[in-house]
Amino acid sequence: MEKVKAAIVNPSWKRVKIIDSDAVGPIEFALRRHNKLESYRYDVYDSKNALCCGTGRLGKYNIPGTNRLIFAARSPLWHGFYISSMGGVGVDFINAGLHYLSIEGKSKKYTIFAIKKKNNKFKNKFITLSREKLDDLYFKGCMGWRGIWAVEGYVLRKLKDWFNCSFRIIATGPSSLYTRLGALASTVIDNEGELSFGQEDFAGRAALGSLAVQGHGVFAFAIGGDEELEQYDKTKFDALFKETYDAGSTETIMKKTEKYRYVEDMGTGGTFGVNFTELKDKTLMFNWNSTYWPYKKRMKAYEMLITPYLNTFNEEIIKTKSWKNCGENCPVVCKKIHVTKKKDYEPYSAIGPNSGVFDMMDAETVVHRADTFCFDAIEFGTIASWILECAHKGLLTEKELGVDLKPMFDPAEYAKNPKANSYRNAMLIRHLANMTVNNHGIGKYIADGLRISAKELDKIFSERTKKAGVKFRDLAPYIPFGKEGSLAPAQYWTPGCFAPVPIPHLSKTYYGVDIWEPKKLGAKCAERYVSEMGIDELGICRFHRKWISKIAAKMAGIEGFEEHARKISRGLIEYNRKAGQEPRFWESKKVKEVVENFLINFRIHSKNPELDKWVAKFGNSLETSSRNYWEQMKNGFDSAIR
Repeated sequence: MEKVKAAIVNPSWKRVKIIDSDAVGPIEFALRRHNKLESYRYDVYDSKNALCCGTGRLGKYNIPGTNRLIFAARSPLWHGFYISSMGGVGVDFINAGLHYLSIEGKSKKYTIFAIKKKNNKFKNKFITLSREKLDDLYFKGCMGWRGIWAVEGYVLRKLKDWFNCSFRIIATGPSSLYTRLGALASTVIDNEGELSFGQEDFAGRAALGSLAVQGHGVFAFAIGGDEELEQYDKTKFDALFKETYDAGSTETIMKKTEKYRYVEDMGTGGTFGVNFTELKDKTLMFNWNSTYWPYKKRMKAYEMLITPYLNTFNEEIIKTKSWKNCGENCPVVCKKIHVTKKKDYEPYSAIGPNSGVFDMMDAETVVHRADTFCFDAIEFGTIASWILECAHKGLLTEKELGVDLKPMFDPAEYAKNPKANSYRNAMLIRHLANMTVNNHGIGKYIADGLRISAKELDKIFSERTKKAGVKFRDLAPYIPFGKEGSLAPAQYWTPGCFAPVPIPHLSKTYYGVDIWEPKKLGAKCAERYVSEMGIDELGICRFHRKWISKIAAKMAGIEGFEEHARKISRGLIEYNRKAGQEPRFWESKKVKEVVENFLINFRIHSKNPELDKWVAKFGNSLETSSRNYWEQMKNGFDSAIR
């Protein structure tokens, strides 16, 4: 394999070492660094837990969907090795003459580092801030911006002249300093050298932003240079499409990515528009409680609450064609933007309908608050919906929520005044976000994530849970991993989102609704996991996977890539075993019941004696049947991954 350049950054010594690497992709590179450092022996916030990132072998070409930046490290939240990514930033790595980067070591002061390559020479720069000044930057802001955008604005002003070329900033918000819920984010810098709001992307899942700040003392870094992307041989490119799809490249790409741009038959586009249109009664509402409702009640709620939500999106964004891309040469324009607010399905589900917020203006305010603090919006949204239900059931008081308001989580009462009740819940969630980043009141507990905080709150309010007959843990929808790790599920009502897999992220499990058999589902999850590991190893955007997955390895000139994808997939599992981190059986009653509800609902559309037996088993013993179902899923996954 041709060697490429990688940067090893030690913020403690303010040193950048450029090395050669023959790693096939960013995941193999990250696993090599972690095994060399033996990071599995140490705490998740130890400086040996290298924060690695990079782009794939196709990243050097000007091909749509191939410039994604892949992050990999042991997660402070999940506690296992995790992969998260953001769009477009791979371009700037290639501009800087780099494919990979690893942050190893910890600075005593909070640090920004920058790497550029100009006139064929690498240069670097380090800037440090005290804790006090970093707090001021996060909370008081910079040039009218707060949180993540204050950091990006500060770095932009500090380094714009130093770079004097194309560059990109990867930054954190206060959630990375004060919680285990911190994401990494990057906003496109436009041709005028300013941040293009709405064109930001988040490497959100599993709190790798928290690792950057608390594990390495790095709150931002910037990469850029004057090297240019290569043009892939057009004749060869078109021939691959003709051979594989019997169609031209432009026609195929546009057809295979239409969901993320615009679907003519639906009159909408993007993950928000298409998913809310297709899900209908399966849309999640009120902390997954809609999964307990009969079909007619779910449809009535969808028509009354979700349809106006979706219509607003279509009016504001789809009809005005307010669409942009992530910064690379891509015709998909998946960023659906209202003024400066980007709208995707999962954040606007987790902190929207699933948290009892159905008014678009209210949803904008809560998602914007989560983004400003740079939370993993899916994780924070799931925490918010859980906390609101806990308060609704009497486990928390208004004083503990910090606002003299009770949440509205009763669907019948909610329907009497949806606008006022949406505003009420949104106000509570915004305040909860403030409490969490300030570690104030219950915020200091939920800052550690669903699993740890649920157990802590059960201890603190043990008398209250006895009186109410319900525990905090039993209302919390999370996937446990190892002794303390957890992650909120993706926003889809399917058992695959709770499967015992190494990475329960949306793209690395099977979230279709067409499979219910546990062993078969586990095997399908394994197939999806390996496939998506390959996609990430090549630095490819998953929105392009329908056209590129069949030809990517050929385009990159990598032989035996399928076996390589299986190798790194197993390598990640082996790393987790060394770290003592493996899937754990579901602890939350809500998760078990959501799976049971899925099977009951599936039975309406499928006449299958085996399914009838499973539904009966769950009805007789939720605990025993849930464990059997989980174990069969795990057996299916383990057998398929060998």
